Amino acid sequence: MKIGLIELSAHSEVLDSLIRQAVDVGASPTVYTNSFCAESSEAAESAEVEWKVCLRNLPYAEFLEKYTSSIASQDHLFIITPVDSLCGQWLCPSPRTDPARTRCNWRACPAGKGKRVNLTTRIAVIGVGNEFRHDDGVGWTVVAQLAERAEERPLPSGTALLVCDGDPARLIALWEDADLAILVDAAHAHPRQPGRLHRLELDGVQLSQTSSATSSHGLGLGDAVELARELDRLPRQMVVYAVEGADSSLGTGLSAPVAAIVEPLAERIAEEIALHVGSAGSR
Repeated sequence: MKIGLIELSAHSEVLDSLIRQAVDVGASPTVYTNSFCAESSEAAESAEVEWKVCLRNLPYAEFLEKYTSSIASQDHLFIITPVDSLCGQWLCPSPRTDPARTRCNWRACPAGKGKRVNLTTRIAVIGVGNEFRHDDGVGWTVVAQLAERAEERPLPSGTALLVCDGDPARLIALWEDADLAILVDAAHAHPRQPGRLHRLELDGVQLSQTSSATSSHGLGLGDAVELARELDRLPRQMVVYAVEGADSSLGTGLSAPVAAIVEPLAERIAEEIALHVGSAGSR
C-alpha cells in the first residue's frame, strides 16, 4: 500500500500522527513537504519515511509539478493542509465517509491541528484512531465533519478540534486543562452491531459504562484515564462517544453503517458543546 502525505504549511501533530499510523500498518509513506516540516517531524530521521522536500526558494507550484507523477501513483493520498489552487487536482470532491473511495484527503482542522490544549482552550474534541484501518478512523472523520460544519456554523470560542492515534501520553496532553473533553473512538462489542453508538461519561475517576463496548485500541481509554488520574491531568469533564465498527482491516474509508453515523454524531457533539457552554454561563 503506497501512502502519500502532503503538508505545505507549518509542521503539525497531524503529520506525525499519520506517519505513525502508516508505519503501523507496514507502509513506508512518502511525505511531500517543506524543509521546516521535515526537520521538525519526530520521524525526520526515520528510514521508513521517504521525504520529498521543497527547496527554500522553490515555489510550491513548481515543487508539486516536479512530483506530479509520484503523487498520482499513491494508492492513498492525504493532503494535510490543502491549498486548493495548488492541490486541487488531487482533492477528492466526494465526502470522506464514502465507503467506495480508494483515495482520501485529510483537511486539517483549523482549530488545534493536534496541538496541546492551551489556556484559552476550554473544550477539546478529540478524534481517536487510525485512518488506515477503515472504521478505526471514524474518530478522525467525525472531527473533520465538525471542522467542515464550523466553516458555516462556528463552534464556541475556545473549542479545539484535535486528532490522536490513541497513545495515552498524547491523549493526556491534548485533554488536560480542558473544562470539557469529548472523545470519539471506534469500539468493539459483543454481539456486534456496526454503527451503533455508545456514550460514556467520566464519573468520579472512572468512565461510567453501561454496555460491553471497548476501545478498538490495545490500550483502552480507561487505561489512559487511570494514568491521567494518577498524574492529576484529567479534564474537568469527559465524554466518550464510541462507535461500533465493522471493518478494522488495512485500508481507508468507512463501512456504510459507520459512515451513516458521522454527520448525526457531529451534530450531537455540537449540541453537547452548546449545552455545556450554556450551563457554564449560567453558573
